[in-house]
Amino acid sequence: MATKNEAGGVVTRHEKFWFDDGDFVLQAENTQFKVHRFMLSRESDFFKGMLSLPVDTPTVVEGTESAPLFVPEVTASGMSVLLRFIYLRWREMVAINPSDLEAHVLAAHRLQLQKILEGLVEQAKARLPVGRRLMLALRCGPDDWILEEFTTLVQSFSEEAIPDALDPAVTAKIWQARHLIGVQRVATLNADNLERTPPWSSLSPPPRMCEHIRLTIAGIVVQHPRKLFVNMLVRDNSFVSDCPECKAAAERLGKGDYPPLRAETSIIQKVWEGEKVKNSSRRGTGFGIIFCS
Repeated sequence: MATKNEAGGVVTRHEKFWFDDGDFVLQAENTQFKVHRFMLSRESDFFKGMLSLPVDTPTVVEGTESAPLFVPEVTASGMSVLLRFIYLRWREMVAINPSDLEAHVLAAHRLQLQKILEGLVEQAKARLPVGRRLMLALRCGPDDWILEEFTTLVQSFSEEAIPDALDPAVTAKIWQARHLIGVQRVATLNADNLERTPPWSSLSPPPRMCEHIRLTIAGIVVQHPRKLFVNMLVRDNSFVSDCPECKAAAERLGKGDYPPLRAETSIIQKVWEGEKVKNSSRRGTGFGIIFCS
Protein backbone atom coordinates (compact mmCIF):
# COMPACT_ATOMS: atom_id res chain seq x y z
CA MET A 1 0.00 0.00 0.00
CA ALA A 2 1.29 3.47 -0.87
CA THR A 3 0.15 6.90 0.29
CA LYS A 4 1.47 10.43 0.02
CA ASN A 5 3.08 12.34 2.85
CA GLU A 6 2.71 16.07 3.48
CA ALA A 7 5.68 16.84 1.23
CA GLY A 8 4.03 14.98 -1.62
CA GLY A 9 6.37 11.97 -1.55
CA VAL A 10 5.07 8.44 -1.88
CA VAL A 11 5.02 6.57 1.44
CA THR A 12 5.08 2.78 1.30
CA ARG A 13 4.67 0.03 3.85
CA HIS A 14 7.64 -2.22 4.33
CA GLU A 15 6.99 -5.59 2.76
CA LYS A 16 8.35 -7.65 5.67
CA PHE A 17 8.05 -5.47 8.75
CA TRP A 18 4.39 -4.55 8.56
CA PHE A 19 2.61 -6.82 11.00
CA ASP A 20 -1.20 -6.83 11.08
CA ASP A 21 -1.10 -7.30 14.85
CA GLY A 22 1.54 -4.62 15.32
CA ASP A 23 0.73 -1.76 17.67
CA PHE A 24 3.35 0.84 16.80
CA VAL A 25 4.14 2.50 13.47
CA LEU A 26 7.56 3.91 12.63
CA GLN A 27 8.62 5.80 9.54
CA ALA A 28 12.17 6.08 8.16
CA GLU A 29 12.42 8.21 5.05
CA ASN A 30 9.32 7.28 3.03
CA THR A 31 8.91 3.76 4.39
CA GLN A 32 6.63 2.80 7.28
CA PHE A 33 7.02 -0.15 9.64
CA LYS A 34 4.23 -1.55 11.82
CA VAL A 35 5.88 -3.42 14.67
CA HIS A 36 5.34 -4.39 18.30
CA ARG A 37 5.94 -2.10 21.25
CA PHE A 38 7.19 -4.89 23.48
CA MET A 39 9.86 -5.85 20.95
CA LEU A 40 11.11 -2.28 20.68
CA SER A 41 11.07 -1.79 24.47
CA ARG A 42 12.91 -5.07 25.03
CA GLU A 43 15.82 -4.16 22.78
CA SER A 44 16.02 -0.36 22.94
CA ASP A 45 16.45 1.87 25.97
CA PHE A 46 15.32 4.76 23.77
CA PHE A 47 11.96 3.16 22.97
CA LYS A 48 11.61 1.70 26.46
CA GLY A 49 11.82 5.16 27.98
CA MET A 50 9.59 6.77 25.37
CA LEU A 51 6.87 4.12 25.42
CA SER A 52 6.74 4.06 29.21
CA LEU A 53 5.89 7.78 29.45
CA PRO A 54 2.30 8.61 30.44
CA VAL A 55 0.13 9.99 27.68
CA ASP A 56 -2.10 12.94 28.65
CA THR A 57 -4.76 12.18 26.04
CA PRO A 58 -3.16 14.09 23.18
CA THR A 59 -5.16 14.96 20.10
CA VAL A 60 -2.76 13.04 17.91
CA VAL A 61 -0.73 10.10 19.22
CA GLU A 62 2.54 9.39 17.41
CA GLY A 63 3.05 5.77 16.49
CA THR A 64 -0.25 5.18 14.75
CA GLU A 65 -0.97 4.59 11.07
CA SER A 66 -2.37 8.11 10.77
CA ALA A 67 0.56 9.63 12.66
CA PRO A 68 3.65 7.38 12.53
CA LEU A 69 6.70 8.14 14.63
CA PHE A 70 9.32 9.56 12.26
CA VAL A 71 12.85 8.32 12.95
CA PRO A 72 15.33 11.02 11.84
CA GLU A 73 18.80 10.32 10.42
CA VAL A 74 18.02 6.63 9.84
CA THR A 75 17.51 5.32 6.32
CA ALA A 76 14.70 2.97 5.40
CA SER A 77 17.20 0.21 4.62
CA GLY A 78 18.97 0.89 7.92
CA MET A 79 15.71 0.65 9.86
CA SER A 80 14.94 -2.61 8.08
CA VAL A 81 18.33 -4.06 9.10
CA LEU A 82 17.86 -3.03 12.74
CA LEU A 83 14.37 -4.53 12.87
CA ARG A 84 15.72 -7.71 11.34
CA PHE A 85 18.15 -7.98 14.24
CA ILE A 86 15.40 -7.19 16.76
CA TYR A 87 13.15 -9.95 15.42
CA LEU A 88 15.84 -12.61 14.95
CA ARG A 89 14.82 -15.66 16.93
CA TRP A 90 18.25 -16.80 18.04
CA ARG A 91 19.94 -13.38 18.25
CA GLU A 92 22.46 -14.28 15.55
CA MET A 93 24.21 -11.39 13.83
CA VAL A 94 23.82 -11.13 10.06
CA ALA A 95 26.86 -10.03 8.06
CA ILE A 96 26.52 -6.47 6.80
CA ASN A 97 28.03 -4.95 3.67
CA PRO A 98 31.08 -2.94 4.83
CA SER A 99 29.85 0.12 2.93
CA ASP A 100 26.70 0.14 5.11
CA LEU A 101 28.28 -0.76 8.43
CA GLU A 102 29.00 2.78 9.62
CA ALA A 103 25.43 3.96 9.00
CA HIS A 104 23.99 0.95 10.83
CA VAL A 105 26.33 1.39 13.80
CA LEU A 106 25.32 5.05 14.10
CA ALA A 107 21.62 4.17 13.83
CA ALA A 108 21.89 1.48 16.52
CA HIS A 109 23.72 3.95 18.74
CA ARG A 110 21.10 6.66 18.15
CA LEU A 111 18.23 4.31 19.01
CA GLN A 112 20.13 2.81 21.98
CA LEU A 113 19.98 -0.76 20.70
CA GLN A 114 22.86 -1.84 22.90
CA LYS A 115 23.08 -5.56 22.12
CA ILE A 116 22.74 -4.95 18.40
CA LEU A 117 25.29 -2.14 18.59
CA GLU A 118 27.82 -4.46 20.22
CA GLY A 119 27.43 -6.99 17.41
CA LEU A 120 27.75 -4.33 14.71
CA VAL A 121 30.84 -2.88 16.38
CA GLU A 122 32.49 -6.30 16.30
CA GLN A 123 31.81 -6.47 12.57
CA ALA A 124 33.21 -2.96 12.14
CA LYS A 125 36.39 -3.93 13.99
CA ALA A 126 36.89 -6.91 11.71
CA ARG A 127 35.93 -5.36 8.38
CA LEU A 128 36.65 -1.61 8.39
CA PRO A 129 40.08 0.02 8.12
CA VAL A 130 41.42 1.42 11.36
CA GLY A 131 41.03 5.07 10.35
CA ARG A 132 37.31 4.68 9.68
CA ARG A 133 36.93 2.66 12.89
CA LEU A 134 38.49 5.47 14.91
CA MET A 135 36.20 8.07 13.34
CA LEU A 136 33.21 5.83 14.08
CA ALA A 137 34.32 5.23 17.66
CA LEU A 138 34.70 8.98 18.21
CA ARG A 139 31.07 9.48 17.19
CA CYS A 140 29.40 6.70 19.13
CA GLY A 141 31.88 4.49 20.95
CA PRO A 142 32.68 4.14 24.62
CA ASP A 143 36.06 5.43 25.82
CA ASP A 144 37.71 2.01 25.74
CA TRP A 145 36.82 1.49 22.06
CA ILE A 146 38.12 4.95 21.16
CA LEU A 147 41.42 4.28 22.94
CA GLU A 148 41.69 0.83 21.32
CA GLU A 149 41.36 2.25 17.79
CA PHE A 150 43.60 5.23 18.55
CA THR A 151 46.27 2.83 19.83
CA THR A 152 46.00 0.64 16.73
CA LEU A 153 46.28 3.62 14.41
CA VAL A 154 49.29 5.01 16.25
CA GLN A 155 51.11 1.66 16.21
CA SER A 156 50.45 1.12 12.52
CA PHE A 157 52.94 3.96 11.75
CA SER A 158 51.09 4.42 8.46
CA GLU A 159 50.47 7.92 7.17
CA GLU A 160 47.96 6.58 4.64
CA ALA A 161 45.85 5.03 7.43
CA ILE A 162 45.00 8.47 8.83
CA PRO A 163 41.76 9.67 7.17
CA ASP A 164 41.79 13.17 5.70
CA ALA A 165 38.47 13.84 7.44
CA LEU A 166 39.84 13.01 10.90
CA ASP A 167 39.73 15.84 13.43
CA PRO A 168 43.07 17.72 13.14
CA ALA A 169 43.45 17.66 16.93
CA VAL A 170 43.27 13.84 16.89
CA THR A 171 45.71 13.67 13.98
CA ALA A 172 48.16 15.83 15.95
CA LYS A 173 47.93 13.42 18.88
CA ILE A 174 48.68 10.47 16.57
CA TRP A 175 51.91 12.10 15.35
CA GLN A 176 52.84 13.15 18.89
CA ALA A 177 52.42 9.59 20.17
CA ARG A 178 54.46 8.15 17.27
CA HIS A 179 57.28 10.60 17.94
CA LEU A 180 57.34 9.76 21.65
CA ILE A 181 57.34 6.03 20.89
CA GLY A 182 60.39 6.58 18.67
CA VAL A 183 62.11 8.37 21.55
CA GLN A 184 61.15 5.50 23.87
CA ARG A 185 62.61 2.93 21.48
CA VAL A 186 65.92 4.78 21.32
CA ALA A 187 66.01 4.90 25.11
CA THR A 188 65.20 1.18 25.25
CA LEU A 189 67.99 0.35 22.83
CA ASN A 190 70.44 2.34 24.94
CA ALA A 191 69.40 0.82 28.26
CA ASP A 192 69.38 -2.73 26.92
CA ASN A 193 72.74 -2.64 25.15
CA LEU A 194 75.06 -0.29 27.02
CA GLU A 195 75.77 -2.78 29.79
CA ARG A 196 76.74 -5.42 27.20
CA THR A 197 78.83 -3.13 24.98
CA PRO A 198 82.51 -4.18 24.84
CA PRO A 199 85.18 -1.49 25.31
CA TRP A 200 85.19 -0.81 21.60
CA SER A 201 86.58 2.70 22.02
CA SER A 202 90.05 1.20 22.71
CA LEU A 203 89.98 -0.97 19.58
CA SER A 204 91.70 0.07 16.37
CA PRO A 205 90.41 -0.13 13.76
CA PRO A 206 86.81 0.22 15.06
CA PRO A 207 84.83 -3.04 14.88
CA ARG A 208 82.37 -3.64 12.06
CA MET A 209 78.71 -3.14 12.88
CA CYS A 210 76.99 -6.43 12.09
CA GLU A 211 73.92 -6.55 9.86
CA HIS A 212 71.67 -7.75 12.65
CA ILE A 213 72.41 -4.70 14.74
CA ARG A 214 71.82 -2.50 11.71
CA LEU A 215 68.40 -4.11 11.41
CA THR A 216 67.77 -3.63 15.11
CA ILE A 217 68.48 0.06 14.79
CA ALA A 218 66.24 0.32 11.72
CA GLY A 219 63.44 -1.48 13.52
CA ILE A 220 63.58 0.60 16.68
CA VAL A 221 64.76 4.05 15.69
CA VAL A 222 63.00 4.19 12.34
CA GLN A 223 59.36 3.95 13.25
CA HIS A 224 57.87 0.63 12.18
CA PRO A 225 54.84 -1.30 13.37
CA ARG A 226 55.81 -3.73 16.12
CA LYS A 227 54.55 -6.70 14.08
CA LEU A 228 56.78 -5.86 11.12
CA PHE A 229 59.75 -5.40 13.41
CA VAL A 230 59.28 -8.81 15.04
CA ASN A 231 58.79 -10.47 11.64
CA MET A 232 62.13 -9.05 10.46
CA LEU A 233 63.85 -10.64 13.43
CA VAL A 234 62.10 -14.00 13.39
CA ARG A 235 61.87 -14.71 9.65
CA ASP A 236 64.96 -13.11 8.17
CA ASN A 237 67.72 -14.45 10.39
CA SER A 238 70.15 -15.79 7.78
CA PHE A 239 72.72 -13.12 8.59
CA VAL A 240 73.03 -14.03 12.28
CA SER A 241 74.19 -17.64 11.90
CA ASP A 242 77.90 -16.92 12.44
CA CYS A 243 77.50 -14.31 15.14
CA PRO A 244 76.90 -15.47 18.74
CA GLU A 245 76.04 -11.97 19.91
CA CYS A 246 73.50 -11.60 17.11
CA LYS A 247 71.98 -15.00 17.82
CA ALA A 248 71.42 -13.99 21.41
CA ALA A 249 69.99 -10.64 20.33
CA ALA A 250 67.66 -12.29 17.81
CA GLU A 251 66.28 -14.61 20.48
CA ARG A 252 65.85 -11.77 22.95
CA LEU A 253 64.27 -9.34 20.50
CA GLY A 254 62.23 -11.80 18.44
CA LYS A 255 60.70 -13.76 21.32
CA GLY A 256 60.54 -11.14 24.03
CA ASP A 257 58.47 -8.03 24.54
CA TYR A 258 60.86 -5.71 22.75
CA PRO A 259 60.43 -2.82 22.47
CA PRO A 260 58.39 -3.03 25.70
CA LEU A 261 54.73 -2.97 24.71
CA ARG A 262 53.61 -1.77 28.13
CA ALA A 263 55.72 1.37 27.84
CA GLU A 264 54.37 2.16 24.38
CA THR A 265 50.72 1.64 25.28
CA SER A 266 51.24 3.80 28.36
CA ILE A 267 52.63 6.59 26.17
CA ILE A 268 49.68 6.32 23.78
CA GLN A 269 47.13 6.43 26.60
CA LYS A 270 48.77 9.47 28.20
CA VAL A 271 48.89 11.32 24.89
CA TRP A 272 45.23 10.55 24.23
CA GLU A 273 44.21 11.70 27.71
CA GLY A 274 46.30 14.86 27.40
CA GLU A 275 48.89 14.00 30.05
CA LYS A 276 52.49 15.14 29.78
CA VAL A 277 54.86 12.31 28.83
CA LYS A 278 58.34 12.47 30.31
CA ASN A 279 61.46 11.23 28.53
CA SER A 280 62.21 7.86 30.12
CA SER A 281 65.81 7.67 28.89
CA ARG A 282 68.32 7.25 31.71
CA ARG A 283 71.36 6.84 29.50
CA GLY A 284 71.61 10.08 27.59
CA THR A 285 71.22 10.33 23.82
CA GLY A 286 74.15 8.25 22.55
CA PHE A 287 73.65 4.78 21.13
CA GLY A 288 74.87 1.82 23.14
CA ILE A 289 75.33 -0.66 20.33
CA ILE A 290 76.67 -4.21 20.44
CA PHE A 291 79.44 -4.51 17.86
CA CYS A 292 80.78 -7.67 16.28
CA SER A 293 84.31 -7.75 14.89
